[in-house]
Amino acid sequence: MDDGAVLDSVLDCIITMDANGIVLEFNAAAARTFGYTKAEAIGRVLADLIIPPPLRASHAAGLAHCVATGEGPLLGKLIEVTAVRSDGSEIPVELAITAIQTGKTPIFTGVLRDLTARREAEAELKRLNDEIQLQRLRIFKATMRTVQQIVNNMLNTLHLVHLEAAGELPPQTVTAIEHLIKEAADKLKALGDLETVTEKDMAIGQGIDYPGSPS
Repeated sequence: MDDGAVLDSVLDCIITMDANGIVLEFNAAAARTFGYTKAEAIGRVLADLIIPPPLRASHAAGLAHCVATGEGPLLGKLIEVTAVRSDGSEIPVELAITAIQTGKTPIFTGVLRDLTARREAEAELKRLNDEIQLQRLRIFKATMRTVQQIVNNMLNTLHLVHLEAAGELPPQTVTAIEHLIKEAADKLKALGDLETVTEKDMAIGQGIDYPGSPS
């Protein structure tokens, strides 16, 4: 199997360019990912193919610096950057660049992996987690309404007992009943405050992208 066949069997994109940024190798995965055939890519300036226009000047400056000094901040590191496809759409990619010295000038090989599917999976996982949190809030609110009703019924019963016991029970007993009434009223108010928490409040507090949330 020749070198070209080996490169084309690799799932990651492999792109090689010379010191002038001209594409020397463009494997099958790169063709699938970026929408150019190998014949269309080879011989062209890499920046014109896959670098977003706003980043092309900095790419050219970085390449020139690397060729002149043999050093570059991206060499030998795994980073995440934005690349552009032939249709103009941008995609997130994971990139590792190595430089090989050949004569007086180096050639550069980049191994790229399209992160679109991973990002979509992460976004879906976040959406599901957000939905779970909102469902928990709905259950919490329903529970609070039930407990609030129970405490309200207890409060009404205590009021009746207080009215019926007026003048018939010792003062300390009446005072104890009044204390229970006040305590039950305070608890009822606290439950009411909790129950008024809205799904939007919960969403904003957790950083969830809730419809109508401030951006």
